[in-house]
Amino acid sequence: MNIRIKIINSLVLICAVLFIAACKKDHSVLDTGTQPGNDELNAEQLMDLPITAHTIFGDSIVSFKERYKFLGSNSDPVFGKTDVGLYTNMSLSFANKTFPSATLTTAEIVLAYDASTFVGDPTTQLTCSVYPVKNSLDTSAYYSTNDRMHETTPIFISPATKTVASNGQAILKIDFDKTYASNLMLDTTSLKSNDSFREKYKGFYITASSNGGEGIIYKVDLENDLSGFYVYYKDSPSDSISYFKFPFSGSKTTNYNTIKYSPAQNLVNAVQDSTQGGNNLYLKGFGSTKLKIQIPFLKNMSDSFYISVNRAEVVFYQDPSLGGASGVYEEPPQLSLLLMDSLGKEKFTADNLTGTAFSKYGGSYDSDNKRYVFNIASEVQAILSGKKKNRGFYLVVARTFVGIKEEYNNNAKEIFLLRRDNYAERVILAGYNNPSLKPRLNLSFVKLRNEIK
Repeated sequence: MNIRIKIINSLVLICAVLFIAACKKDHSVLDTGTQPGNDELNAEQLMDLPITAHTIFGDSIVSFKERYKFLGSNSDPVFGKTDVGLYTNMSLSFANKTFPSATLTTAEIVLAYDASTFVGDPTTQLTCSVYPVKNSLDTSAYYSTNDRMHETTPIFISPATKTVASNGQAILKIDFDKTYASNLMLDTTSLKSNDSFREKYKGFYITASSNGGEGIIYKVDLENDLSGFYVYYKDSPSDSISYFKFPFSGSKTTNYNTIKYSPAQNLVNAVQDSTQGGNNLYLKGFGSTKLKIQIPFLKNMSDSFYISVNRAEVVFYQDPSLGGASGVYEEPPQLSLLLMDSLGKEKFTADNLTGTAFSKYGGSYDSDNKRYVFNIASEVQAILSGKKKNRGFYLVVARTFVGIKEEYNNNAKEIFLLRRDNYAERVILAGYNNPSLKPRLNLSFVKLRNEIK
């Protein structure tokens, strides 16, 4: 009996050991054999999906008040003529300035400019017309078409002379009317304070015309220490010449640009005939032109299954075959891809509206590959999920500023700002019929196969 019990116990022990050994199999990685075949997650890519686009004209843009503005006239053989005017006003740097025994010798406007940032022919000489401002520039919004703030008769017309200051800064000098400057120096009532000075001397409007050739548009720095309105004088005939500067910066100073764009006939043809978007796409700064874009593939991409988008790259290539100009015409450093709403207006995509998404958004010019790439994964996901309709997009020369803080009634509000007044550049992109450089969508996604619609 005891022997039988021992045998039984031994068999039980052996079975237990075998069972425990079998339980040691590693199931920490799920075997696909245990997973339903229709529930596997497979990342997929669709490359070179078609995009259609064509050129349209832009609208009036906001000209923001800041130190860097533009001045000039450029006749681009491909894009047409652009005239950029400048509104600015002076400050009185200290109160009760007087010139009791001064005799004016000369007067001039000096504008510091960026010698490396311009559009057109750098050998061009500009002729500038200076008009007195008749209405106060202290308004809340400035638009590029608002050129009705000045008198119709110029104070003075003079060539703008390019030179270099002693500190190496490139400057434009515009000779000024001596009668106007002398009367200003004798106006002791207006020179008592900055407010009284601004009340009478509301500012200048400066326009430019080119003396032949393609012309040029300069980027000027109105807060540079050299920029301003200068009067040169002597206190007596034997004295050396002194000067006083009325700067274009300081409290309540306003600077903004006006833009007049006259497109070349080939641009007019491209806008009037949308099929020409198959050949080339024309983008120009200052809101002159933009692109209207459709991505038709998105309409039926997720009709059968839910889609999880990893990345949605929209790519536009520069057309290297088109020149047509002898001047300097750089590519815009930044483009912005915007959403089209139900009224055809521009709206930010979902990828613009958070700092995290915007960091992956892109849009900068890739000089190595001659292209612009955008990642609009959030926006494409919203379209494929049925949360938004696929109405189309706009491509503009602009820079998006994300998360700027502004004060409204003592409360900080985060705003998203689109600036298109700070780029004068232009670019010609390949059209949708170009076999190798056409615009395209590259989509990386996962089909959720168990989530059938």
